[in-house]
Amino acid sequence: MHSKGTIKSFFIPLTLSAVLFFVSIQFSIINQVVEKIETFLYDLRFELRQVDREDAKKINDVVIVDIDEKSIEKLGRFSSWPLAYYGTAVEYISSGSPNAIGFDIFFTEPDSLSDNISALYSDLISRETKIDSAEIFKIISSMNTEKEFAQSIKNSGVVYLGAFDNYFEDQLNKIALPANLESFPVSGFSQLPDFKIIRNPTLPISPLKEAAHKIGFAHISPDIDGITRTYDTFFIYDSLLTVNFSMQIVLDLLGIDKIKFEDNNINLFSSDTLKRSIPVSENGGMNLNFYGGKKKFRFISFSDVLLKRISPKFF
Repeated sequence: MHSKGTIKSFFIPLTLSAVLFFVSIQFSIINQVVEKIETFLYDLRFELRQVDREDAKKINDVVIVDIDEKSIEKLGRFSSWPLAYYGTAVEYISSGSPNAIGFDIFFTEPDSLSDNISALYSDLISRETKIDSAEIFKIISSMNTEKEFAQSIKNSGVVYLGAFDNYFEDQLNKIALPANLESFPVSGFSQLPDFKIIRNPTLPISPLKEAAHKIGFAHISPDIDGITRTYDTFFIYDSLLTVNFSMQIVLDLLGIDKIKFEDNNINLFSSDTLKRSIPVSENGGMNLNFYGGKKKFRFISFSDVLLKRISPKFF
């Protein structure tokens, strides 16, 4: 009798575990199916709306300066461009009095050559010219243009730069955020969505970081099929609420001076006047409202800006 009871008591939890495992798999499959249906309907709505808006007026107050094939053909490999290129572009665009200039490029390294490469070039030039290689090394190692770029950014006064979370880094690296990366104590809000957490912030190099008008963490979260349908509005870093890069531009252009999180909405105020109420998910993401195809906004090649082939009034 005792042995039979033991067998029964052993099989009951085993059976329960199997049932729970089976049910969890079924729920996972159902959730995946529901998610696929939702994304299909979401995409379909935009496809249908795009057909209706085919002849609608283009949006002229946004300009995309595109690092396209033409730019690479004219200016060489993108990774080899000196930072002075961007400085020249900023100066020219700024002469057209834009409201904001946002870079979706991470400037985390100077454009100076490494010591190894500088030493190699110094030796090669020294052999040809008979000039002391140490003197040549001093000249080559000082050849960088981040200071020129930083000065252009500072003179413009409307340049926004991006930072990012280096989540590939295992060791946490807590740093003090610069004043131009706006942050708010999390404790100051009665309601707060479950925003994503920044763990290892990586900022622009110092001269650019100090010269920028504002800095924001620039992150997007594609869905499982690689398409981005939602946008993370804010993040949390070290008990501080920080703003996403392009969201910061929006806040400034609308003159927002107060933010409230209420009933799954982000309410944006300017002088106590409600400017926008943005519905967000439980993790603080908002659905993107796509305006249309690629040419809905004005596009111009980066090379045409750098070579001043278009009037600053374009901006």
